[in-house]
Amino acid sequence: MKLCTEPWSTVTIDYNGDIKPCLCADWNTVGAIGNILDKDLIEILNSEKLQLFKSQISNGNYSSCTEICPVKDHITDKDPSIIDNFTVPNKILLSVDINCNLACESCRTHNIFSSKINNDTLTILNKIYDFYYDKQVELQFDGAGDLFASKAYQHFLQKKFNDNFRFHIITNGNLLKKQKKIVENNNKRKASAVGKRTLKTKVEPEKLFENILPLK
Repeated sequence: MKLCTEPWSTVTIDYNGDIKPCLCADWNTVGAIGNILDKDLIEILNSEKLQLFKSQISNGNYSSCTEICPVKDHITDKDPSIIDNFTVPNKILLSVDINCNLACESCRTHNIFSSKINNDTLTILNKIYDFYYDKQVELQFDGAGDLFASKAYQHFLQKKFNDNFRFHIITNGNLLKKQKKIVENNNKRKASAVGKRTLKTKVEPEKLFENILPLK
């Protein structure tokens, strides 16, 4: 049967702590299934709203998916048992820190660049770290600001990460050289790509900066 696994494999976490299914909240009408600042992650993943969404998808009902979902028109046949592989999501888009060194009109109307750690951001990151300490996961960050402009991320990335963590970094690229040590350390921790200015393939740390493509 044609089956989309996004509701099982992927969630998004907003800067206010809201968790939403799929890689982009605009791809469905489910809305927030819980807030990680208020509840444990496992409780949120077992929420009634998410279970209903999963039930709809597993029965071929995509009425909660919006027209702009890029996955919906490319769903392939899958053995339904594949969803048993996803006891918890293995991909998380973290949009949890709005700090950025730029103020692009497409994203914001003024500069948001604090030298202080955002405690809510750090709480969210620490909860994700603790929950996934021994589970396979790809963390994609940050969809709201720029990782290298975030004091919370700089603190978070000093942690010891096991090989089960994989990083996908979204950045405008302007602070990469300033934060080169963080980049090099986390390339060794399987940091896979850099978006906005995007790395198309995995590269060695010493080749990182020469592989950044310009913004289009």
